Amino acid sequence: MRPSQPARKSIVPPRPRPISVPIPRPAAPPLFVPNAAQRRLLDIIHCRPSVISICDLCISAGIPRRTYYSWCQNPGFRLWLATAWSARLLMDGSALLN
Repeated sequence: MRPSQPARKSIVPPRPRPISVPIPRPAAPPLFVPNAAQRRLLDIIHCRPSVISICDLCISAGIPRRTYYSWCQNPGFRLWLATAWSARLLMDGSALLN
Protein backbone atom coordinates (compact mmCIF):
# COMPACT_ATOMS: atom_id res chain seq x y z
CA MET A 1 0.00 0.00 0.00
CA ARG A 2 1.06 3.43 -0.74
CA PRO A 3 1.10 5.96 1.93
CA SER A 4 -1.41 8.64 1.15
CA GLN A 5 0.08 11.90 0.11
CA PRO A 6 -1.16 15.09 1.61
CA ALA A 7 -3.50 16.93 -0.70
CA ARG A 8 -1.84 19.77 -2.49
CA LYS A 9 -3.41 23.06 -1.87
CA SER A 10 -3.24 25.50 -4.67
CA ILE A 11 -2.57 28.97 -3.54
CA VAL A 12 -5.12 31.17 -5.24
CA PRO A 13 -5.28 34.74 -4.11
CA PRO A 14 -8.75 35.77 -3.03
CA ARG A 15 -10.72 37.74 -5.56
CA PRO A 16 -10.71 41.43 -4.85
CA ARG A 17 -14.09 42.72 -3.89
CA PRO A 18 -15.51 45.12 -6.44
CA ILE A 19 -15.28 48.69 -5.41
CA SER A 20 -18.55 50.48 -5.73
CA VAL A 21 -17.84 53.81 -7.29
CA PRO A 22 -20.81 56.04 -7.97
CA ILE A 23 -21.16 56.74 -11.65
CA PRO A 24 -21.55 60.46 -12.19
CA ARG A 25 -24.66 61.30 -14.12
CA PRO A 26 -24.62 64.18 -16.53
CA ALA A 27 -26.37 67.20 -15.20
CA ALA A 28 -29.75 67.84 -16.73
CA PRO A 29 -29.63 70.74 -19.15
CA PRO A 30 -31.32 73.83 -17.82
CA LEU A 31 -34.90 74.28 -18.92
CA PHE A 32 -34.92 76.08 -22.25
CA VAL A 33 -37.66 78.60 -22.91
CA PRO A 34 -37.75 79.74 -26.55
CA ASN A 35 -38.25 83.40 -27.33
CA ALA A 36 -40.71 84.71 -29.92
CA ALA A 37 -38.17 84.68 -32.76
CA GLN A 38 -37.21 81.07 -32.02
CA ARG A 39 -40.87 80.01 -32.01
CA ARG A 40 -41.33 81.89 -35.30
CA LEU A 41 -38.38 79.96 -36.75
CA LEU A 42 -40.06 76.68 -35.79
CA ASP A 43 -43.29 77.84 -37.43
CA ILE A 44 -41.41 78.65 -40.65
CA ILE A 45 -39.73 75.23 -40.65
CA HIS A 46 -43.11 73.59 -40.14
CA CYS A 47 -45.20 75.68 -42.54
CA ARG A 48 -42.67 75.97 -45.35
CA PRO A 49 -40.95 72.60 -45.80
CA SER A 50 -39.75 73.76 -49.22
CA VAL A 51 -37.25 76.18 -47.63
CA ILE A 52 -34.01 74.38 -48.36
CA SER A 53 -31.24 76.62 -47.05
CA ILE A 54 -30.44 78.23 -43.73
CA CYS A 55 -30.18 81.57 -45.51
CA ASP A 56 -33.74 81.26 -46.90
CA LEU A 57 -35.00 80.03 -43.54
CA CYS A 58 -33.48 83.01 -41.71
CA ILE A 59 -34.82 85.50 -44.26
CA SER A 60 -38.30 83.99 -43.91
CA ALA A 61 -38.11 84.14 -40.10
CA GLY A 62 -36.67 87.67 -40.14
CA ILE A 63 -33.49 86.81 -38.25
CA PRO A 64 -29.83 87.15 -39.23
CA ARG A 65 -27.97 83.94 -40.02
CA ARG A 66 -25.46 84.80 -37.32
CA THR A 67 -28.30 84.75 -34.79
CA TYR A 68 -29.43 81.30 -35.98
CA TYR A 69 -25.90 79.92 -35.67
CA SER A 70 -25.52 81.54 -32.27
CA TRP A 71 -28.71 79.80 -31.13
CA CYS A 72 -27.38 76.50 -32.47
CA GLN A 73 -24.41 76.76 -30.08
CA ASN A 74 -26.90 76.38 -27.22
CA PRO A 75 -27.62 72.67 -26.48
CA GLY A 76 -30.96 73.64 -24.95
CA PHE A 77 -32.05 75.31 -28.18
CA ARG A 78 -30.95 72.35 -30.30
CA LEU A 79 -32.81 69.92 -28.05
CA TRP A 80 -35.93 72.11 -28.00
CA LEU A 81 -35.93 72.56 -31.79
CA ALA A 82 -35.47 68.85 -32.50
CA THR A 83 -38.10 67.82 -29.96
CA ALA A 84 -40.66 70.44 -30.98
CA TRP A 85 -40.19 69.75 -34.67
CA SER A 86 -40.48 65.99 -34.16
CA ALA A 87 -43.63 66.46 -32.09
CA ARG A 88 -45.21 68.56 -34.85
CA LEU A 89 -44.31 65.97 -37.46
CA LEU A 90 -45.86 63.24 -35.33
CA MET A 91 -49.00 65.29 -34.82
CA ASP A 92 -49.31 65.82 -38.58
CA GLY A 93 -48.94 62.08 -39.12
CA SER A 94 -51.63 61.26 -36.58
CA ALA A 95 -53.96 63.79 -38.22
CA LEU A 96 -53.44 62.03 -41.54
CA LEU A 97 -54.34 58.67 -40.01
CA ASN A 98 -57.56 59.92 -38.42
